[in-house]
Amino acid sequence: MIIKEELIIPAKKSTDQIKNFIIESVTAFLKKNRPDFALIEPFNKGIIFKSGYIYNRLLKRAYRNLKIAGADFFNPVIFSNSILNSFTQNFAEYFNIRGYSNSFILNTFDNMIHELKYSGVHSGLILEIEKTGSGINLIIYVIDNIT
Repeated sequence: MIIKEELIIPAKKSTDQIKNFIIESVTAFLKKNRPDFALIEPFNKGIIFKSGYIYNRLLKRAYRNLKIAGADFFNPVIFSNSILNSFTQNFAEYFNIRGYSNSFILNTFDNMIHELKYSGVHSGLILEIEKTGSGINLIIYVIDNIT
């Protein structure tokens, strides 16, 4: 079973505001469509996050900080937080997902389902973010009984 919802995030939000919006949106989505998601054993849940848009924003922020601080004084935490997997990890921790997790800049929905299927998890979240003319499109999927 696959349940899907699409939302628009206003384009003027910071990366941290977008992350918080995603957490709030996914929380509301799960509460409405899959209230027992939190009760699933953490190692039986997986998450995939796909976004070239967020990746570019994170990379630009790290590059901007590198230019300001210089290579000798560049904070390695800023670099660590500029990797798309850090976004995915934040979501996995927040939603208590300890099974499969992965991040993609580009991928198809079918390939992401394939990734979850062969990871051994029973349920999963797929979060996609794309920049559109009217803002940022957030697509949330929850998948159950992945076989």
